Amino acid sequence: MVIYLYDITNTNLGEVLRKQRKLKHLSLEYVGNMVYKTKATISKYEKGEIIPDFITVLELCNVLEIDISKLAPSVAEIYTSILPFNTDTLYLYYVTSNKLMSSIIKLRFGTNNTYSASLYNGTKNNVVNSTYYYEGTIEFSKFVTYMNFKNTSFDKMKLEQVHIILSSPFSNTSNYFNCFITGLTTNFIPIVKMGLISTIPLDPSKIDIKKLKISKKELQKISSDNAWILETKLYDSFFYDEP
Repeated sequence: MVIYLYDITNTNLGEVLRKQRKLKHLSLEYVGNMVYKTKATISKYEKGEIIPDFITVLELCNVLEIDISKLAPSVAEIYTSILPFNTDTLYLYYVTSNKLMSSIIKLRFGTNNTYSASLYNGTKNNVVNSTYYYEGTIEFSKFVTYMNFKNTSFDKMKLEQVHIILSSPFSNTSNYFNCFITGLTTNFIPIVKMGLISTIPLDPSKIDIKKLKISKKELQKISSDNAWILETKLYDSFFYDEP
């Protein structure tokens, strides 16, 4: 797997060089002399007619007093405010007492790479009207998403918290993500469940409940690894039976 650290798809190096040179009030000739290039060559760099070699790029950064990230922003910086989903509404499905439960998660833009989120747990027909209501946040990186919620439905339930973690690489173009859900039972006993998060509402009758339960193979893997490891593959056909 190739992990891209720098975004080169939108980089206009010449434009950046010209802008930074103008900000410093430096002439083409001066910059050329400092990096042992002609005035004409610097002009061609700025017009995008030729691309400078790496050493020259570093020399230009020194002359213009800029960091190389100005020329090629890091992917991490680009994605600091972009959700790994193409929607602000998510649909969560999991199994309790052999029954499929559905919930809705609403996302709202926040600050510092954080979004506010509302969890409507126990919805019917994809309507935001639930038995339990939670408020929380969602945080994410290039590869993983964390959701943290607190029950605000009833005073006696305010201690209850729900945490959801899912693998969400930006290269994943799927509408479906498997996840782990940690929370409490009605008797306040800590539990962990496997869930399915979708960016589109699903027909519950099309979801294979068995695939939202721990399989014998997974139990063997848990025993071997002494941990329940979240798989990182696409789940379009694994969880959801297309009509």
